[in-house]
Formats: sequence, C-alpha cells, structure tokens
Amino acid sequence: MNEYFTLLKAESLRLFGINKALHNKDKSAKKKLGASITGIAVIGCIVAFMSALYGFMFFESLKNTGEERYAPAIMVAVTSIIVFFQALRNANGVVFGFADYETTCALPVKNKNVVLAKLTYVYLENLVYFILFVAPVSVVYGVLSHSGIGFYLRTAVGILLSPALPVALGLAVGTVVAVFAARFKKSNVLSVI
Repeated sequence: MNEYFTLLKAESLRLFGINKALHNKDKSAKKKLGASITGIAVIGCIVAFMSALYGFMFFESLKNTGEERYAPAIMVAVTSIIVFFQALRNANGVVFGFADYETTCALPVKNKNVVLAKLTYVYLENLVYFILFVAPVSVVYGVLSHSGIGFYLRTAVGILLSPALPVALGLAVGTVVAVFAARFKKSNVLSVI
C-alpha cells in the first residue's frame, strides 16, 4: 500500500511541473511555480463563485415552477457529462500512453499499484470538477432552502462518490477506443477522433 501512495504522490507532483520546480536549483522556477499555483487558486475561486452565482440564478428560476430541489441534481448531471469526456480524453494519455512507463516499470513496484495510482489520479483530477461546480450550487441550494446538516453531509458524500461512474464509463470507452485504434495503421488519427 505504501507503493501505491508513493506512486500517487509522484503522479500528483508531476502535475504542472511541481516536481521539476521543487528540485530545480534555479530560484526563478520556484517563483514560477508559486505564481502558477496562485493563478490556479484564483481561477478556482472565480469558477466556484461563478458556479454559486449560477446556482442562485438557477434556484430562483426553478423556484417559480416549484422544482428547485432538482438544482443540485441537474448540476451533478452536467458535471458528470464534463467528467465523462475528461476521463475519455485521459484514457489515452494518462492511463495507456503515459510517458513515464519505462521509469515506472523499472521501479520495484507491482503493476497493480501502478494502475491503481493512475486510476486514482484520474479520479482525483475529475473530483475537482465536482468540487468547483456542484459544491457551490449545493451550498446555495442548502442556504436558500434552509436545509439541515443532513443535507450537507449527504452532499459531501455524494460529491466524493459522483465522479466514480462517469470516470469509469469514460475510461471504459477510452479503453475500447484504444484497443480498436491499436488494430489500425493510423491509430493515432483514430484515437484523436
């Protein structure tokens, strides 16, 4: 299990070049990393605010029809579609076509842990979409509908579990496309389509 967490950490540090910047002797690389992380955090806050604003407007428009309770579910459905296509895109790049294959296979780790770390990374990457889009809408809904603590607990569990199905479906379709594309001469063109 320790191997799994080490591989997951390495995969996460590879994101945005964090690992290169941390081990680089050049101080400008660390400044660029700090600026990148700050920029991403600011963009994340803006997206969460816009999602909350959208949730408020959506709640108010559904309130007129008496269907405001469907606001979080509709946001989950929309985010699930986004996550499905993101996972489909990641199937070829992260799961099958990873560039560090030779390095990872040379390590004294089990293949099971490598695959599990890659899949967990894809899941965590897509969980961010649910946190940015569904959580603010759910909080707005909870505040405006005067929901109790049970709603927020169910929502938190739902946000953690919701990416699992679209990620699994996206990776399954991506696997089928990758297997199908491998049988053709122009496989790269087919997998892009």
